[in-house]
Amino acid sequence: MWPTASPHRVGTEVAAEAVLEVSSKLQAEGLARLEDDAGSALVALKQAFHIEIEFGLDGERLCRACAALCRAHARQSAPTAPVEAVEPLLHALEAARLWRTAEADGVCLPEHFEFLVREVLGLARQLAGPAEGGAAGAEARAESRPEARLDELRGADRAYESLASLAASAPLTLGESMRVTRQELIYQQAAMARRIGALMLQRSAASYDPISGAAPPSRLAPHAIVSRHKSLADASAEAEAACFYLHRAARKLRLAGVGEKDGALRETRRLLSAAEARQTACAAARSAGVDAAANGAGRGGGSPHEGGDEAEAEGEAQQSASGEDIYCVLM
Repeated sequence: MWPTASPHRVGTEVAAEAVLEVSSKLQAEGLARLEDDAGSALVALKQAFHIEIEFGLDGERLCRACAALCRAHARQSAPTAPVEAVEPLLHALEAARLWRTAEADGVCLPEHFEFLVREVLGLARQLAGPAEGGAAGAEARAESRPEARLDELRGADRAYESLASLAASAPLTLGESMRVTRQELIYQQAAMARRIGALMLQRSAASYDPISGAAPPSRLAPHAIVSRHKSLADASAEAEAACFYLHRAARKLRLAGVGEKDGALRETRRLLSAAEARQTACAAARSAGVDAAANGAGRGGGSPHEGGDEAEAEGEAQQSASGEDIYCVLM
């Protein structure tokens, strides 16, 4: 967590201006080392940004420190989008939010605040990749661009959520011609949630196939039982995560005001039905596996070692299912 306080003095003897001078030196050193030693430069630029967030009161200095840090993140993540840049941008935006003033027809943004909003919006679009449909999507598929990763989609979702919060009272006015409404930003959030849900559904299908994995435990070697329980637990958790994100996507689409016959809402509901069916199938497979193992132990079938391995497998499956739930990250 980046601190948000901005004290005027560091202590009884050291003035904040002296600390900010250290920030300037760290920033200069980091940029100078960026080409030759990106890792070391990133450390210095993080420290400079930390100082500006905690002690700075100047929007231009904050933007410079944030831009330098994002440049370092982009350098390290190239050629992919710098998902690590989302966090500093959002913290800088929250700090700059304190300086904005409201007008009747929108939000009048100071120059530094407008810069940060543009950067957050641009990074969100970059992380999300091209639109799923339309000319941009067709061009991307023709060029065989890689699909957005899960962490990139989550980063884009966080960025859109922050911007939607800022636009809650009035649209964000960028320049003289660009206005971004909360409705538009919520619609983009819905698109991110739908894509995350679809990706989690694909992962669940890849983790475990209830049909091919339906052999009873008595016919499996102990290590195969452990592996199957682990795969089934992963598939169940991923199906649950898919349901969570797809429910979230449907809710965001309704908040954005789309109609019941809208294509995005219909696609979301189709995916949600598939995810719920997948979750039911995984639960049935887990229940069948537990019952089969219990019946085998009751009949005395199998070796003592097999029974122990089955119990161990079930314990590992329960631990995996009750661990850190993927879908809780964006609650």
